[in-house]
Amino acid sequence: MKFQHSLVLILILAFFAGCEETPSNINEDAETTEVTDQTPVNPNATFDVKGQTESGYPYVHHVNNNGPKPKEGDQVSYHKIVAQSDTILLQSTYMMLEPRRDVLTPKDSLTPPYNPIYEALFLMSVGDSLTVYQSLADYPADQLPKGVANTDHFAYKLKMLSIKPKDVIDKEIAGIKARHNTASDSLAQFITDYKSGKLDDKIVTTESGLKYVIHRQGTGKTVKDGGFVKVHYVGMLEDGTIFDESFKKVTPYAARIGRGRVIAGWDEALALIPEGTEATLILPHELAYGVAGDPPTIPERATLFFFIDLIKTY
Repeated sequence: MKFQHSLVLILILAFFAGCEETPSNINEDAETTEVTDQTPVNPNATFDVKGQTESGYPYVHHVNNNGPKPKEGDQVSYHKIVAQSDTILLQSTYMMLEPRRDVLTPKDSLTPPYNPIYEALFLMSVGDSLTVYQSLADYPADQLPKGVANTDHFAYKLKMLSIKPKDVIDKEIAGIKARHNTASDSLAQFITDYKSGKLDDKIVTTESGLKYVIHRQGTGKTVKDGGFVKVHYVGMLEDGTIFDESFKKVTPYAARIGRGRVIAGWDEALALIPEGTEATLILPHELAYGVAGDPPTIPERATLFFFIDLIKTY
C-alpha cells in the first residue's frame, strides 16, 4: 500500500483528524454503551483480518452487530485508543473522560489517501468494536516522529457509541446559532435593567465581588476543583458591545476550573452553579482583566457581563 509522502506529518501527527468535530453539547440520546476494555489489540500478533478498507488498511471487526452504518455528513460518537505497535499507548478517549464526536466529511471534499479511522467508521454500526491497522513501512524514516520506526505500525481501536443523521445535526446546529441573537438581546436588556436598579433584589453577591443572577436552575452536578466544564456564552461590555461569544462558533467553550485557566470570575462562578444552569454574571475588573484590561477588546477597568449556559460538568 503506497502513500503520498507529502501528507505524512499531517496524517500521523494529527492522528488522522480528518473528520470535522462538532459541538459536544448536541444531545447524544443513543450514547448509552459503556466500554471498559482499554487494552489495545497487539498489532504484531496473528489476527484474523476480516477485510481491508477502501485504501487498503487491514481491520478486525471484534463485535459486528450488522446494524445501520453512518453516511457522509452524519455525526458519529465513538471511543478511540491509539497504540504504537504492541507496547506504547499513544492516545485514549477514555483517559480524556469523553468520547470523540465527529461529522463524517464528504469524501469528495477530502484528498486521498483517506485516514484509517475515517474509513473504518463507515464500516461500523452502534455497539460495534473494530481495530484498524496502519503500516508505516512506506514512509520515509526522516519524516516519522521521534521514537517511531518504519517497522512500527499504528493500531486504532474503535468503539461506536452513536450515529446521528445529517438532517438532525443540521437542525441542531442551526438552533445553536439562532441562540446567539436571543442570548445577546437578553443580555443587553439585562444590562439596561441592572443599570436602572431593577435587578437589585435578584442579584447574588459573593464576598469577592462577583455578582450573578440565575435564570434557570440546573439539576446536574457541580464541577469539582480541577474538573472541566463546557459553556455556551455571550460576553458584553457595559455599553452593550459584544466582545466574545460561542453560539456562532457552535462549539461550546471547554475549560478547566480551579487552575487559573480562565478569568477569576469564571473560576468562582462556574464552581457555584450546577450543570444545566443559565445565568448572567457581572464581573468587576478585579475578577476579569484587571486595571489594564485586554486591549483592544477589553478596556481598562472594565466590568464584564456574561450570559452563560453551563452545558456540561465533568
